[in-house]
Amino acid sequence: MHQIFGQRARMAASLLRLFFYRSRLCRWFPLRIVPCTQEAAGPSVTAARWLGNIRIGRRSHHALFVPPGYQAVYRLIAPPRSKLVAWCGISPDQRSHAKAIEFVARVRTDRLSRELAATVRMTSQESSRRHSWRKLVLELQNQEPQQIELTLTIHTNGNGEQPPAIWGEPRLEWPRPIEERRAILSAAGRHMRRGRLMAAARTLHGRLSERTDPFRYEVWARERALSPGRIEQLRNESSSLPYRPLISIVTPVYNTDARWLRACIESVKNQAYPNWELCVADDGSTRDEKRAVLREYDDDPRIKIKMLPVNVGIAVASNEALALAEGEFVAFLDHDDELTCDALFEVASHLNAHRDADFIYSDEDKLELDGTRSDVYFKPDWSPEHFLTNMYTCHLMIVRRALLERIGGFRQGYEGAQDYDLVLRLIDHTTRIAHLPKVLYHWRRIPESTAGHEGAKPWAHDAGRVALQDYVRRNELNAEILPGAFPYVYRVRYRLKGEPLVSIVLPAVADGDDSSSVDPTTFERELAMLAERTAYRRVEVLVPVNGTDAPRRSILVSSTLNAREVVIDAALSQPRVRHQTQVAAHAHGDHLLFLDWGLRPLDCEWLTALLEFSQQTPVGVVGAKLHYPDGSLKHVGMLLGVNGVVAPALHRYPRSAVGYFGTAVAARNYSAVSGECLMTRRSVYNGLGGFDHDMGEFADIDYCLRATGEGYRVVFTPHAALVYDVWARSTTPDEHAANRLRMRWADRLARDPYYNPNLSRDTPDYEPNLTTPCEER
Repeated sequence: MHQIFGQRARMAASLLRLFFYRSRLCRWFPLRIVPCTQEAAGPSVTAARWLGNIRIGRRSHHALFVPPGYQAVYRLIAPPRSKLVAWCGISPDQRSHAKAIEFVARVRTDRLSRELAATVRMTSQESSRRHSWRKLVLELQNQEPQQIELTLTIHTNGNGEQPPAIWGEPRLEWPRPIEERRAILSAAGRHMRRGRLMAAARTLHGRLSERTDPFRYEVWARERALSPGRIEQLRNESSSLPYRPLISIVTPVYNTDARWLRACIESVKNQAYPNWELCVADDGSTRDEKRAVLREYDDDPRIKIKMLPVNVGIAVASNEALALAEGEFVAFLDHDDELTCDALFEVASHLNAHRDADFIYSDEDKLELDGTRSDVYFKPDWSPEHFLTNMYTCHLMIVRRALLERIGGFRQGYEGAQDYDLVLRLIDHTTRIAHLPKVLYHWRRIPESTAGHEGAKPWAHDAGRVALQDYVRRNELNAEILPGAFPYVYRVRYRLKGEPLVSIVLPAVADGDDSSSVDPTTFERELAMLAERTAYRRVEVLVPVNGTDAPRRSILVSSTLNAREVVIDAALSQPRVRHQTQVAAHAHGDHLLFLDWGLRPLDCEWLTALLEFSQQTPVGVVGAKLHYPDGSLKHVGMLLGVNGVVAPALHRYPRSAVGYFGTAVAARNYSAVSGECLMTRRSVYNGLGGFDHDMGEFADIDYCLRATGEGYRVVFTPHAALVYDVWARSTTPDEHAANRLRMRWADRLARDPYYNPNLSRDTPDYEPNLTTPCEER
């Protein structure tokens, strides 16, 4: 015992030294989410690119390859007391290609008279011997936010086709605020008291997963925790609500761990809103301790318990609990989860303002076995296309009881996805669906639950697919259900209705080009690429011209596509939207696709994937998944009010990123998509009056917002994926157009329904907002 105590004491001392001398208690963001300018210092045929995770020794980092002769330049604002941290390495299978390698990082600012630089020199022999990354640190010496230009280069005398030298996850780091440091110390202390020394070490050392910093949510949750005084205030407000419906909480129970069942019931009893009843159906449990827990609550008249003699499954048990309900609304609570103490109050408050609501859902998080909260899901408002890819509404879910009775409650045969099947049938009968952007439900993460890991209940994924197939049949949709990118995610692939003509409208100039037309080589390559990589052939390609051009006319004649030129006013060389508006007026197609130059489809079904959504009557606009030349994400949908006006979601994330709860790999609704690849029905386009030229570079955003204002939905589909062949030149943002967008759509920019208000408006990365609480709780 003394030996163990002494070992823990020595470990604690080591942890304290680690904290005070080597701690990385900082905020950070990787440079790969920042736009990069490629500048050539000499001839090179390979552009800088991200390679994904590469392991060297015991550590792996997201690797950046900058070829000799090139430099990757980042221009950004560095927070106070920032430093560049990067790792330098030689790819394990490429050490023989280079003898000497030099990694150089340079920083220039307007306020420093000299350039800051840091260098790491390596040899192939040294790398083979050490078999590890080398760390590079460059202190920026800034005491306040400062615009910087950061340059990364690699000098090598090696040769070979594969990149031998790589940067490992270059990023900016800066100190965390004192309140976050205190939270980290507190979390580390909890781990140490429980004997979890390695967890405490990881906590203090700050080895956090990519942009899912658990402390960020811990800080967010702590700042919004309800004080005893606030809880008492909610109780008083509950008694003064003019409308106080009875809410029946339905909970099927089966062999639940006694401690979790007790915590679940107590979370109901602790509700600030008093007008509730708990309806429990025990599904033939065999654990005596569970039955003992239920007997503890026999004397509470608000708790109804029905003991089933045999195990009949969660669907039947839920219906048995539902049969006990007398409330006007029904809330669903799993037997090992918990409600926040304000959950029913928030529901009742919303019903006082919106008495016609039939279905309400909230945000949720996970409750770890040690009581900590993690993996928060800040959900979008009702998103039909998103819901048909996965059961994102999940917890907390409240439904009008009369509607539940109308559809017959839960159905057998859908166990594991019985709630998904229930809501798929609910939406056949109501559109009065509300989202409460508040974390009102704690989903306990235990090994045997789906909250523990995705593979816990493999049959649940199959049940969800069957529920979707039923939905498709009921609604006479000509579609098939395909697997999604990971478990519990699906793809509803709609079959095309006939063969409508699609008009592909190209702009007159390439982005960043000063000429008034695209050169014949680029022109020919674009048409050949579209012809080769487009399976759907009922298309016409409209090419804007501003004069006689014999070479291009011959290319049009020889093209295998139905391509024709449209003469535009040469004086309207800018902005691009004016060209496309003129060209679209000559289109014959039922669907218009506005497409940028240089976009190469990644597969032949891209146009079909766009068209399958564009044919849906409720959908007005469809956007695609766009990549930079290095494969990183350029567009998976636009987020309103982020970075000042609007920003592309998950910008510069790697191609393999699934995004925030699958945002990059599943169809979903956004308020807007990019005009670089935007499809819309011609009837919708004409009805909206086309693009507004006065909105300049934000004309596509304005068009999408006008479409949603008329009741249409905007859809992003990842199944239409394209990549730019070359890097576009950077352009100066049009502040006049941005101001016009702000004036016209101030309310929408302030509250994007598809980007939760609890998320930060400073980055498009779906991080919790730590600056200002959305509202006082």
